[in-house]
Amino acid sequence: MTNRHTNRRAFISAAISVRNKMRRLARRRTHRNFSQFLSDGPYAGVRILAARQRHQDNSDEATHPDFAASFSKGLNHHWSTGLPIAAEYSALMSALDGQAANALTRLPAPGSLAAIDGLPNTHRRGRSFVNPLSGLATDVYGLDPYDIKMPPAPDLSSEVAAKEMVELYWMALVRDVPFADWVNRPPPGAANIAAAISELHALNNTGAPFAEHYVGGILSKTIDLSTLFRGAAPGNEVGGYVSQFLIHDIPYGTLRIEQRQRPVPFRDHMLTWRKWFDVQQGRGIDFEPSPAKERFEPRVTDRQVRGRRYRHIHSLRDLTHYVRFDALHEAYFNAALILDGLLAPLAPNNPYADMSREFTQRGFGTLGGPHILAFLTEVATRALKVVWHQKWFVHRRLRPEEFGGRVHVAKKTGTNRHGIHADLLTSQALVTTKTEKRTWLLPQAFHEGSPMHPSYGAGHATVAGACVTILKAMFDPRCEFDPSHVMRVKRDGSGIEADPSSPKLTVGGELNKLAANIAIARNAAGVHYRSDYTKSLALGEAVALAMLQEQALTFAEDISGPVFIFENFSGQVIAIDANGSISRGVYPRPCQRRVPERERSLFSS
Repeated sequence: MTNRHTNRRAFISAAISVRNKMRRLARRRTHRNFSQFLSDGPYAGVRILAARQRHQDNSDEATHPDFAASFSKGLNHHWSTGLPIAAEYSALMSALDGQAANALTRLPAPGSLAAIDGLPNTHRRGRSFVNPLSGLATDVYGLDPYDIKMPPAPDLSSEVAAKEMVELYWMALVRDVPFADWVNRPPPGAANIAAAISELHALNNTGAPFAEHYVGGILSKTIDLSTLFRGAAPGNEVGGYVSQFLIHDIPYGTLRIEQRQRPVPFRDHMLTWRKWFDVQQGRGIDFEPSPAKERFEPRVTDRQVRGRRYRHIHSLRDLTHYVRFDALHEAYFNAALILDGLLAPLAPNNPYADMSREFTQRGFGTLGGPHILAFLTEVATRALKVVWHQKWFVHRRLRPEEFGGRVHVAKKTGTNRHGIHADLLTSQALVTTKTEKRTWLLPQAFHEGSPMHPSYGAGHATVAGACVTILKAMFDPRCEFDPSHVMRVKRDGSGIEADPSSPKLTVGGELNKLAANIAIARNAAGVHYRSDYTKSLALGEAVALAMLQEQALTFAEDISGPVFIFENFSGQVIAIDANGSISRGVYPRPCQRRVPERERSLFSS
């Protein structure tokens, strides 16, 4: 037996070789060998930065010297306009840009904590900014936050930004309409659904589209019941609104967890200028959501929910509550456990998916259950670092609630000083909001409004893109659910039942739907825009793709053909070989299997 304390150089040569290959991969990533393989269509625009290329924002900070288009929650604002005190925003911008310059040459960045501590909002007992410095952190391997860029967000006065806001106003108006009632019930709920479809379809087919969807593999601008408020990736348009992975019970070891939550009152927030203004000022720690009060024991006083202790997700309101307190990668961790509980087939290139090997060996620490769960957690934290760089150090896009403040002032004063597009100011959504909610402001699902960080990109959407990409690479996304395992939520959310009327659902389609459910639920809450979802999903996909490249170098298993193969969010098949090279792929064989298919759990050791 080799003495572990003798010279180990000969025994670590393979590890050194792998690390050197990883460094070469990181140095040589370009659009040609990396970002051209990311999703296109509505997800297009995320790219590796070329040499001497810089990140690019939408120029709103320069276009609007009053910073009307920039994230400013927590700073002091002018009462009459709702705009930030320019000196305070300039101090915020200067502190962030200064730390970004420092972190380029040295980590940890000297004085970084003190610089953020000294920002204007921290001199009161207000809400604190959320982790700006994580956007300057790096990883030894994978994508560095400086390496990847997002396209500029739609600017404040653009046609697309206006249309995105119209969609958000409609989402706020139908938050409490059960999904089952979108087609089956009389007004008022169904009336707003029909009005939303009519207006959004017309907007999407006139001028610049704001919401394209892959329907049957073809990019479509149609807005109907199968695409309304849904994601753009293939599978989102098939079946019910809610993914199977938010319906099925979760097998958690010996426990089985029903996906039910305490209901919240049918109550919107920030409907008056005073309440809106206080939230923008960041006043009071009471504005922070309290897990102890809200997650487990919300004050349920509205008669619509009194007496119902727990229910499944059956409306946009329920989805917004889920994404207010989720552990960010929680839904995808759960999805992996559900796929294992359903004995879903592994990816066809996984050597342990070969049924002839069932009685000789199986995956565990590599290409097995523990590997998958650890992979999801790791890719999530890497995704957050990358998107936080975009939020704080590139785009600093204002939140939808702040945009709603600009709309309120424009409508109330009759002066459109920031050039908000007429598609929003003359929309039926705004008229209906004024009639039903008595406000021009965007009604919020959360009393505290958005978190204390900028809008673009979206943390939930980036993590969704990263984690779902990993799941599609580890399981076979083409496999269909057995019809007996397709479930739906009862109309009142009290339970789940088999759905005999469901069309065929695939693992990949329901995973794409899961990513959209989580990301777009944040839109339904009023804290993100559609472009935050689409572009951030591709950003997360890029983070996952880089990790899959590196993982492909590390296995002892001699896998023939690609190590990983999966469909991206535009339906293209991507393959990664044992050298980490990416190419367009072809699945080795048709999927003729269904869920369930395997004989045993991935966690049986």
